[in-house]
Amino acid sequence: MTDRQRKTRDLLIILLAAFFFLGIALGSRDLWNPNEPTYGRVVVEMLESGNWLIPQLNGEPFAEKPILYYWLAAGVSKVLGTVSPVSLRAPVLLAGVLSVLLVYLLIEAYDGRRRALIGCALFATLYGVWFTARNAQMDSFVLLCTLSVIVALTRRLDHELSGTKAWLLAGVAAGLGFVAKGPVTTLVPGMVLFAYIVLGRRPWRRLLSGLPVGILTFLVFASPWYLALFFSGQTDALHETLVRQNFSRFVSAWDHQQPWWYYLKYFWITFAPWSWFVPIVAVSTVSRRKEEARPAQLLAWIWLLAPLVFFSLSQSKREPYLLPAAPAVAWLVAWLFDRLLEGGLRRWQVRASVGVSVAIGIVFLLGGIALLWPGMVEVPGFETKLGIIAGVLLTAGLAALGTIAWRRTRPYAPAGVWVSFVLFYLFIAMFAHRMANPLKSHQPIAQALERQLPEGSRLYSFFGRFRTVRGGYPYYLGRAVPDLADEVTLRRTWDGESRPCLIYEEAQYRELVEGLADARVIFEGRVGSKTVRLVCADRGVSDTLLEAEV
Repeated sequence: MTDRQRKTRDLLIILLAAFFFLGIALGSRDLWNPNEPTYGRVVVEMLESGNWLIPQLNGEPFAEKPILYYWLAAGVSKVLGTVSPVSLRAPVLLAGVLSVLLVYLLIEAYDGRRRALIGCALFATLYGVWFTARNAQMDSFVLLCTLSVIVALTRRLDHELSGTKAWLLAGVAAGLGFVAKGPVTTLVPGMVLFAYIVLGRRPWRRLLSGLPVGILTFLVFASPWYLALFFSGQTDALHETLVRQNFSRFVSAWDHQQPWWYYLKYFWITFAPWSWFVPIVAVSTVSRRKEEARPAQLLAWIWLLAPLVFFSLSQSKREPYLLPAAPAVAWLVAWLFDRLLEGGLRRWQVRASVGVSVAIGIVFLLGGIALLWPGMVEVPGFETKLGIIAGVLLTAGLAALGTIAWRRTRPYAPAGVWVSFVLFYLFIAMFAHRMANPLKSHQPIAQALERQLPEGSRLYSFFGRFRTVRGGYPYYLGRAVPDLADEVTLRRTWDGESRPCLIYEEAQYRELVEGLADARVIFEGRVGSKTVRLVCADRGVSDTLLEAEV
């Protein structure tokens, strides 16, 4: 078998394995707030209205994100015949699968086939990668486009890909990324490559060949939608999408405000479990006298640190923003595990790697024991299911610890951790996510609200500054539920309607909402920790308070 045939076979196996692992039971859970049902409702309104230019929510422009995801989700929904969790998550799943394939191509070009396969296995089991690939949101596109641009241009910098082909691929990826998430999909790979060229003294002149092709390709893919907004007079939507949601959010955030050290905390969670091995790689890199594959190591470290520093400078911080650094984590840890398997590590490196593996196994075991211990863990509604979860945690813990029983198998301790997390993720996908629907989904409460709405009433919502939850009710009610933006709009709408009804959740708005003229609470229920109330004007409405625990 030739190297080309072997690579083709590897890519096919990886493709099938990634689709199975990331996509199994993709529709097993409902759409969860804050983003999934909102994006789902936008797709529903796009298909109902036929307006494929401006995303709309409750009949109003919704320009927080660019258009590409909605086009893809709407296209899949048309093919499947319905808007569903599967159709909404399918584009993101595809982005995740393609990212796994690109990780193989990236590492194989620098470090060979075995390390590339290890890197793929690690990358797919990073918590942030696995969860995001199964969640209807745009961050997977940032990961995919960042990875695509870097793979294409490093093939030109360090390998033999022609400038025209490299820039053509990079231009397509950057252009699509610009329509998927905005400038961030160009800025992040640009920072990584610039730092790599400067610090690694790479032959930057090689990138000049084909650059015009890259710029032209980028404009061809990136500009049509933005130009269509401009020439159709939708300048407010253009400003919201391009300026406010990117540059304004970066320097003067109005939500998700977090301290500068936020990502130093969530790095360990987002990239678990392999983030816990990164310190070993860091110490090894610093202490190693003769560096192995210096360009690859340098590129990986720059790739890890550049997004971490860049997003730490932003006032608005969310855990998925760090996702573009995921390939670097997998690449660095793949080096460690490959050397561990071939016996090329020092004694302290072996002990540290086995020690981290043991610690992870112990955490699984303790979690399983805690769930079985009488009275230690109490989760309302999950009492009969805790034993199942405990069994999975104990099995995963034993898988992680099983390799240390014999001296000869101890170098395979990280493989035990990998097996334990594969089992854990499969259990979550197939069972645990469905169990969490009562805590995260608005479907049950929406169905209960539908039954209690007075005939002929007009339904609104009021979330104040907590407007990110506004998509759950309209999606599951199957109707527009306009959100009243402020107190003035609330009072004007309430007084101007003959039969107004209002959904609200936050306790701090209780006095305001229930103090409206003729206001009466006719329904009360719960979504997770939130108390949901339906308030209607007492203009012929029964005064019976209907209570329901959802």
